[in-house]
Amino acid sequence: MYDYDDFQRREEEGRKAAYDVISKLGKIKGWEPTKGKYAPVDVFFTGTTKEYVLEIKRLHSNSTDYPDRYLEKTKYDALMEYDHRTRLFMVIFDDAVYIWDIGKMEPYWEVKHLNATTAGGTYGQNYRDKTVTRLRYNDAVYHKKDWTIS
Repeated sequence: MYDYDDFQRREEEGRKAAYDVISKLGKIKGWEPTKGKYAPVDVFFTGTTKEYVLEIKRLHSNSTDYPDRYLEKTKYDALMEYDHRTRLFMVIFDDAVYIWDIGKMEPYWEVKHLNATTAGGTYGQNYRDKTVTRLRYNDAVYHKKDWTIS
C-alpha cells in the first residue's frame, strides 16, 4: 500500500513527464500544477496563443497491454468546466504517450465494472461500476511510441 507521500511522489512524476512532453511541442508559459491530493484536474498552462487544462493518467504498463483507454465521466465533466481553455487528457505509459483534445470529443457513455481507484497501489483490489467513454488511440491528437520517462 502506498502512503500519501508516495502518492504525491507518483503525481509529481506524472506531472514532470507531462511537462517534458508538452514543452517539446511548443512554448509553455505558466505551468501551474493544481494543489490537493485528489484535485479534479492536474495542470493549467498557457501556450503561445491558447490556455490549457490538463488531466494526466500515468500507467506503469505498456500501451500494448490495452486496446484503448477509458475516460471516466467525472474526469470529463471536471475538464469540461473550463470551457475557456483547451481541455487535454494525457495518458503516459512506460512505452508511449497519448493526448486527446477532450473538447472536440463526442463521448459515448457506457457503464463498466472497473477498478474503484488505482491511487495508493490498490489496482485490482476493489471494483465498482463507472460511467466511461472509450478513447481510441487513433483519435489522439498526439502520440509518441518508444518513449520513456527520463
